Amino acid sequence: GELSASLNFSNLKVSDSLLYLTLNRTGNRSVYGDLTLLEKGSDKVISEMKMISLYTETSHKDFKLALQGHKPEDVYIQFKEDSRYGGNLVVKQDVKP
Repeated sequence: GELSASLNFSNLKVSDSLLYLTLNRTGNRSVYGDLTLLEKGSDKVISEMKMISLYTETSHKDFKLALQGHKPEDVYIQFKEDSRYGGNLVVKQDVKP
């Protein structure tokens, strides 16, 4: 069968200048990539975690990223799969709509 995966964010919460979130994975393949907090408009990187992996036996993983003085409504979160590992998923979500 064909291998596929999908991702989404949940449980976004801001506390003490940190963004807490859960990255959820469904499907029958692992995902590898970078989790990045970016500034709306400029797409400037605020915080990032590189080479994150969610294996097939893992449905979700919790993370925290520093807001670095930015307001929650001015940033968005992104997970971008590393194409070197065969994936091309990109998921983005505003921290506060």
